Amino acid sequence: MLKITKATVADLTAVKNFWYRVYVEEMGRHIDDALTNHVNKELDDPLLELGSVLIARDDQGTLVGTVVNTLVGDRNLGKYTQLYGLDKLTQEERAGASITTKLMVQESLRNGRLPVDLVKAAYQELLDQGIVDNFIDCNDHLVEFFTRFGYRNHLGRIDHDDYGSVNSLRLTINDGANLKATKSPFYRNFIAHQIRVSLPSQEIALAQNEEKVAHSADNLRAHEVLQATFDSTIDEFNNCVGMQRLWRDELNKTHYAGLMREIFHHSRENPQLQALATVFFRGPQRGMVKPFLRHAISEVGHDQLALSDAAAVGMDVSAVPTQRPLPATTALIAFPFYQINNQNALGYLGYLYFLESMPTSFGAQYQGAFNRMGVTEEAMTFLCDHTTIDVGHTQAMQGYISALVKTPADLAEAQYAMRVTGELYGKMLTAAFASADETAIGTQSNFGVNTNEAAA
Repeated sequence: MLKITKATVADLTAVKNFWYRVYVEEMGRHIDDALTNHVNKELDDPLLELGSVLIARDDQGTLVGTVVNTLVGDRNLGKYTQLYGLDKLTQEERAGASITTKLMVQESLRNGRLPVDLVKAAYQELLDQGIVDNFIDCNDHLVEFFTRFGYRNHLGRIDHDDYGSVNSLRLTINDGANLKATKSPFYRNFIAHQIRVSLPSQEIALAQNEEKVAHSADNLRAHEVLQATFDSTIDEFNNCVGMQRLWRDELNKTHYAGLMREIFHHSRENPQLQALATVFFRGPQRGMVKPFLRHAISEVGHDQLALSDAAAVGMDVSAVPTQRPLPATTALIAFPFYQINNQNALGYLGYLYFLESMPTSFGAQYQGAFNRMGVTEEAMTFLCDHTTIDVGHTQAMQGYISALVKTPADLAEAQYAMRVTGELYGKMLTAAFASADETAIGTQSNFGVNTNEAAA
């Protein structure tokens, strides 16, 4: 799992070595730079003494990514002062300004999650520090990457001493309207921050014997809290063992087929599961029975999409419907039944929220990773369908939450269920890939026939 932390003094030599490998050895830049030490294979930067360096390390502790935030204030930032027009800012503007540089990622990880995670970590640091504006520059091929986060044109084309003609961009850190309008990945960080500064905790803690009923979900800010919970949960999911293998392009079509097999078993239960939740609706909650059942009906047949996708990449799926799923898949299937039948049925909303939001938030990135494995769009009908149809379902979630989540206990149940779902889904995906590894060497575990399905 990749871990992003703030660099310490002890990390700085590794940072300089990393920059040298990427800039000098790989890209052929800074060859004659006074800051380049070819003997020690180090590339220095004056901002190391002024800025905050965030670093990413892999499971082996190898440094694989960096990004540097530097606050402006009354500091002399050398070439960046005129390059970004910082000298034209008022004293108040400079006090709330920052620049971000040295976003560098190991070549093998540039197509995965790490560049996004580093940019989000840099944004979070600036958000927590109360910074207002952030300035960057980038080459042409990265303009779209940064505008998706909400960055806008600042000074147009500018001449960088090291990289020639580049693009000058600016982001207003706390401009929630812009972040929402551009569907920026920063928006959830912004909302979570707003919640943290206005509530004692992002968690809804219940005092002993002191549960108070709210008049609506708006009083609890339930949707915002659940969205923030989803943000942290999906980040953990995207960094689970299986997803790290996906981002590193270590998988092939056999792994994809194995995942679709497990998704078939899981998604097959979802229509009836959602209908089951309505059994426990009482009083005003019954107003959600029809929307829930309509939603459940729309899920019918998605298991067949997953099965078809597995077949499209070469798996013999004829026996899959009567086979037992992997244990990790069974755990994911069983959890919402337990939540509904044995706990607070409204916790199901957390399970549903995660499943509906996952493809709409990251579907394009998942598709890109599967494409690099050789999986064509024709074999991604399950993912493509959910990337589009779940947009409407996530909008419906707001109605469900407003109508059903009325107490801190309900909200806490949904938060818990969401976290459990994210963790179990990650375990299912990881197990599916591991099972595909076993298939490749002829040692796959066989959990037998599901006699209930076979006899039906």
